[in-house]
Amino acid sequence: MSLTPFEVASLSLCGTIVVSNFIYTLLVFPDLPATVAVHFDLSGEADGWGSKEWLWLIPILSILIWAGLGILIRYPHLFNYPVPITDDNRERQYRLARGIVLLLNLQCVAFLAFLNLQSIEIAQRGSDGLPAWLTGAFLACVFGTIGIYLWRATKTTSA
Repeated sequence: MSLTPFEVASLSLCGTIVVSNFIYTLLVFPDLPATVAVHFDLSGEADGWGSKEWLWLIPILSILIWAGLGILIRYPHLFNYPVPITDDNRERQYRLARGIVLLLNLQCVAFLAFLNLQSIEIAQRGSDGLPAWLTGAFLACVFGTIGIYLWRATKTTSA
């Protein structure tokens, strides 16, 4: 299945975020302290420390998510749907499903990039921790997106 111009633009935006995050990490990595915060509690306070090499986990994970979901949207017939797929609803359901995957892709890579930037800033400047609202905002975005998708996917349309 070929990608629409919107899907190409969305994947390109995600790719730009992923590559920029990777390059930024590469540029600042030599100047980071040997030990950095590698885990944060729900309030954003650092509660785990490790080698600065752990900071590569987020850019690598971002690449895997971006590439994996970018491949996945080409196969919407493999997805699970909240309604049976028929000849009448196939195009709409596939379009909605591809859209949610693209939006979740963008949310995940943007969240991971922000998390990586914050982790680097904490390592460089000794900041207090991550913003307390970060986890809640991310979860609200993800579950809100899923909820809207489910509502739209199960909503009947007049043919």
